[in-house]
Amino acid sequence: MVVTEAGAGEPLTLPVPTVADAVDATGAGDVLTGTTAARLALGDPLPTAVSLGIGAASLSVTGRGGTGRIPTLTESRAVAPAVRA
Repeated sequence: MVVTEAGAGEPLTLPVPTVADAVDATGAGDVLTGTTAARLALGDPLPTAVSLGIGAASLSVTGRGGTGRIPTLTESRAVAPAVRA
């Protein structure tokens, strides 16, 4: 995933984890967007917020349906891609 901020220079590329036990991608985009928006609202910088969104979305596909698996912040942090400064 590529993250950019207007006027912030080079884009930041974040890897997306491979999920071996994925069963249903329904709602993964919503989890990504919702987690990212929530973390931005809490004051996280954009790259950190997106990284946590990626982590949460990656885990969300291991449950069935749109609300079958919504991970905790701790779980999301454990699989979120590292953000390099």
